[in-house]
Amino acid sequence: MFSVFILFSIILFDANAQQNTPSIPYRSINSCSENQYFNSITLTCINCPIGQIPNIKHDACQCNIGSKITGWSAGLLQCSPCTGGLAVSQDGWNCVLCKSSRNATLKPNNTTGKCPTCEKNQFIEIGSENNQVLIEKCVNCPEGTQSNNDKSRCEPCISAVCYCDANPNACNPSTTNYSNFGVISLENGELFRSKYILENLRFAESQCQSGESKECQHLANMCVLQNYDQSSDGACAILRSIQSTQNGQLIAPPLFMDFMELSRENAIEAIFNVEPGNPNTYLDIVSSMYYLNGTFVGIEEINQGVIQLCPTDRTAKDGTYLFGREYKQECILKLSDVIESISMRREYTLGEQETIFHELYLRYIDNNNQQMLYPIPVINENVKESNQFINRLENDNRWRLTRRFFLMDNQPEATTSGKGILTRVPTRVLFHVQIQLSRDGRILPPYLRLRHAEFHAIGNETLINVNAKTLTSTFQIQYAIDSRRHDKTIEILMAVFCSTSILWGALRAYAWGRRAGKQIIDSSTIIKLVLYMTEIISNIFLLIIGCMAAWITFAYKLQHHYMYVLLTEDQESSFIIYVSIALGLRLIALLHLYATLILTETFFIDWERPRTLETEQLHLPQPSSDVILAVENKATKPPVIWRTYFVANEWNELQNYRKTSVSCQLILILFILEYLNFKDFAIVQPGFARGNQPKEFAETRLTRFAVNVTFYLIIGLIQWLFHVLIIEKFIDPFRNFMDLCSVANVSVMSLTHPLRGYYIHGRSVHGLADTGMQEMNEFLKRERDNLCALRGLESNSELQTFVMNLPSQFREKYEQITGPLRSPAQVVNVRLTGGDKHTSKIESTSKVYEELNEFLKDIVDHAIPEVDYVITEPKLVEEILGLELNDTSKIGNFTR
Repeated sequence: MFSVFILFSIILFDANAQQNTPSIPYRSINSCSENQYFNSITLTCINCPIGQIPNIKHDACQCNIGSKITGWSAGLLQCSPCTGGLAVSQDGWNCVLCKSSRNATLKPNNTTGKCPTCEKNQFIEIGSENNQVLIEKCVNCPEGTQSNNDKSRCEPCISAVCYCDANPNACNPSTTNYSNFGVISLENGELFRSKYILENLRFAESQCQSGESKECQHLANMCVLQNYDQSSDGACAILRSIQSTQNGQLIAPPLFMDFMELSRENAIEAIFNVEPGNPNTYLDIVSSMYYLNGTFVGIEEINQGVIQLCPTDRTAKDGTYLFGREYKQECILKLSDVIESISMRREYTLGEQETIFHELYLRYIDNNNQQMLYPIPVINENVKESNQFINRLENDNRWRLTRRFFLMDNQPEATTSGKGILTRVPTRVLFHVQIQLSRDGRILPPYLRLRHAEFHAIGNETLINVNAKTLTSTFQIQYAIDSRRHDKTIEILMAVFCSTSILWGALRAYAWGRRAGKQIIDSSTIIKLVLYMTEIISNIFLLIIGCMAAWITFAYKLQHHYMYVLLTEDQESSFIIYVSIALGLRLIALLHLYATLILTETFFIDWERPRTLETEQLHLPQPSSDVILAVENKATKPPVIWRTYFVANEWNELQNYRKTSVSCQLILILFILEYLNFKDFAIVQPGFARGNQPKEFAETRLTRFAVNVTFYLIIGLIQWLFHVLIIEKFIDPFRNFMDLCSVANVSVMSLTHPLRGYYIHGRSVHGLADTGMQEMNEFLKRERDNLCALRGLESNSELQTFVMNLPSQFREKYEQITGPLRSPAQVVNVRLTGGDKHTSKIESTSKVYEELNEFLKDIVDHAIPEVDYVITEPKLVEEILGLELNDTSKIGNFTR
């Protein structure tokens, strides 16, 4: 007893282990030996028991020649030999004595072991002799029976038609107690009563209960047709009831999978690769196919478009299932074309146009170098429970995982007219491959997401209209990984950098307050803080998102072992949000920059002195002596304004100078991405293949962003280096402008803040610029020969550019001088004098300009002690912080 208990425990443990590990070795019918048959449920080759041989198709066992069937036990055929000159009956269940139509005893056929075939139009009558031996005699079939296809005997009904004729109440929905019998619940809430299910459900149920595995497959297919409806009178409920029995567990196919299977890490013990030449570089998916009546069709690879509706070329079809390659195919099809295309495909490959049912398996090489199969669960979005499409919910804990599906189906409706048709075609077919977080190249169980569009036609006219309808069909393969770790990393980076940016923004606002002469924090300082923060945060967002996108995109393409996974379209939502926020903040920062440029005050200091004219002498006669008195008639000539105008015009043009050309940038990036096909780098696939890439090879918004930004920055950097290292060595617009200022005897003072700005020292070393060409040429010769002072602000220095930080007294005097320009008194004076408004404004402006010009010249010449300055060297700390550490409220500084 103890040994029996141990044996039973081992068998039970082995059964449980097989249930927990759905992966099985890969076998096909061709791999079965002569004494084996192919089990379509377990997809394995099994030896036929002693006394049995495989049938012609090798999909079941049959009794040896001369042996009869005695019954079924636990789903296995039981046989017994016929002896004593007896033959096997035509149905294989009895041993019989063969009699001719003339009642003569015949010998069994040596080839078949059965009685010789009856003559034409004869059927076999089964009788007995002396109540001991059954006799097969060729006579007409009795009433209530029908002959089989080869007309060898009369037998009870074995078809659905015969079954319904014998049991009309079981197949008639008007007389049955079940109101939903044979009903398919449609998406719009309608109930479609299938004629096929009505005619075949009860027969399949009775045959499956009696142990016929083919009819159990038939029953399973009708369950799929009813979208796995769990109603008590549906095919699924009947199949579940049969599976609850011990015999039913062996012959009824499993249609459902546990939801926890999707998260089982050791379900597929294999490592997938992206480097050619290694095992498991393709998603090798095969389909176990069945006809609607339950007949096993065979196993076929789906890599040649078996479940794809959209037309595609050979290149795209061959590259569909490369591991790591995102694939998306979308097209708009006419319903009639879809029906014709699938029907022709079935006719060509299978020789039938009947609805085909699929069960998908992932074929792979495991860690022991053995080829294995793993059943791929199906998430059918047309499955409804409690009037809710549970497989469309975001909460995946409620998903119903199934095994079997159909691609297209045409169902006639059980109506009095018999002209109703239900057509169902897929609008979405999605393979989802989830990558494990902890182990490189390992995947969680993949699944297929499927949704059908339903077209219900009633009558000929409606059927024509339905067939003319169009639908959008999508086929997609996506690879995903749990993005929570990625999102958390981005959130941490954003939190750290944005928190630090508050200090940086406060420092910039404080620096602005000092440069604006603010003594306390006021509302304008707070506004500046907000504006600076928008600029800093936008830069942080773009920097982090740009680096993340470029890193994950190019790391994905460079990897040899599958380590990095790109985000799916649904997971890119955070990326889109960050980029949108960054662009919005960047727009505000750009408007702030424009406002700063507009409010910048630029003044052109003219160092030219007025010219004094001494031209006339008067001779006046005197009575006492002839003395000539020289009377000087003195007059002054103001400096010419055109020099200042010219410098101002060049300054205005210089503000538009860029080290990169926007037009050249756009032309180059279009040329590189489009003509040279570098845009193909955005395709989600291993490697950097480009050119002749099918449009079905998908790219994502993140990869497009990464590729576009990377090439944009590279082209911009090349342009910048080309300008700085080559062009500006020969043509430097800034040096040319400073030379112009020195020749024109005009300095430029630009105030970006009330107390801070930039100064270009353009004072001529010759003291004047209003001169002729010859004299100007002499001036330039003197400079060339070092016969005069240097152009710099300091003696013996050529440095002409400085950063100014002016004392607070400067702003008070500056506002005092420019006050009349903002005073409304000008308008009053115009009204009193009756002068022209524009002319009066120009006169007032010119007076203010002359006074301000003298004031700024005095500042540069250290002529005003209250607005004095010192020249200092730049400090690294100040450059980094963007803040002046020295107090310039009393004494300003010009930083070199």
